[in-house]
Amino acid sequence: MRATTHNGRASRKGAYLAKHNDRRFDLDKAEHIDQDRTAKNIYWHCMMPEHPEMDFEQVEQAFYTHTFKDGLQAKNAMYKQHGNDKNIQTIEEYRRNPRSCPEEQIFMLGNKDFYIPVRTLEQICKEQLAWEEKEFPQVKVLDYAAHADEQGAPHIHIRRAWIGHDKAGNAVIGQNKALKEMGIERPNTSKPQTRYNNAKITYTRKCREHLIELCRGYGIDIEKQPKERSETGLTQTEYKARQEDKKAMAAELRQQAAEQAAATIKKEISEDEFDRELANFWGDIEKNDHLQELADIQAENNRLREENARQQAEINRLEAERKRQHESLLKLTSAKSEKAKELRKINYALEDKKTELDTVKDDLSCIKKDLEEVKGYLTEAQQNRTWELFNRWDDERTH
Repeated sequence: MRATTHNGRASRKGAYLAKHNDRRFDLDKAEHIDQDRTAKNIYWHCMMPEHPEMDFEQVEQAFYTHTFKDGLQAKNAMYKQHGNDKNIQTIEEYRRNPRSCPEEQIFMLGNKDFYIPVRTLEQICKEQLAWEEKEFPQVKVLDYAAHADEQGAPHIHIRRAWIGHDKAGNAVIGQNKALKEMGIERPNTSKPQTRYNNAKITYTRKCREHLIELCRGYGIDIEKQPKERSETGLTQTEYKARQEDKKAMAAELRQQAAEQAAATIKKEISEDEFDRELANFWGDIEKNDHLQELADIQAENNRLREENARQQAEINRLEAERKRQHESLLKLTSAKSEKAKELRKINYALEDKKTELDTVKDDLSCIKKDLEEVKGYLTEAQQNRTWELFNRWDDERTH
């Protein structure tokens, strides 16, 4: 059986919302959800023991406020001090920003044709997450939802926060910071960090190895080789998840480069000048991030246009096939009409022939009657000759 995971943070419409996962919206507007099976879904959040009544959005708002308020206030104060008010964020804006929102993972075992019950899937997931939080304490699971009311195999949406720290020790969102502080190294430390050589890969490998052993305890054999596909073979959801991973990693790398550059600058200028330059620098970074988002959106638009062109070509092919079949049907209809005309002509001719035969029969009947009347005036030889001629004429007219 294959274990499938997809990570992402946002779509073109913005950060993914937790309310989709715990079904806190109008389900009548969601055609892909079978409401008769929604009761089979399983929901959990990190404040369940104290506040089981809270929904996912409320839990995440409370967690962000409690955990990241100080770090965000320090960052906002720096922006305000140096006149970059446009970069100041509220805690809710921080939570919904694609660069600092929770990471969402979709976890599934099997496929639409072969899968395990949702409760077993949730139990495996719960044990796996308990191990992950113990092994990686700076990756905080905020909530998860096991869905059994959608098409395909049951799956789980897991939302987590990567917790790093700024120089003052304040908690901030940061995947690379968290991995570094937990001592997670990239697979090959002798080579530079790249998309194929970074700490997240080490983290993912360790998690997958533990999941394989965990599933084996449930009698489930997981394929050990992860499935790699080109971007042209991805579904739209998978493609977006991969693009968001690339974007998040690029943002983290830019942040690391910025911090290294800031450390170098700080050695050369005064503290006030450094703070001012740093605030301006971060403003430029965020501007560049917005430009990168626009570039990503353009790339997605290009991909969608290509897909639209492919679908349009298929529509044109189907339309040509429909036209060909329609023309063929018209020809058959025309041939049927001509055949019907011929049959009607034959029928009319038969009716005319029948009328003619009825007239002949009437004539024969009159002649026969006349012969009967004159029969007594003829000799026997004349009678025989007369009937012989009558029968011969009758045969010729009726045949």
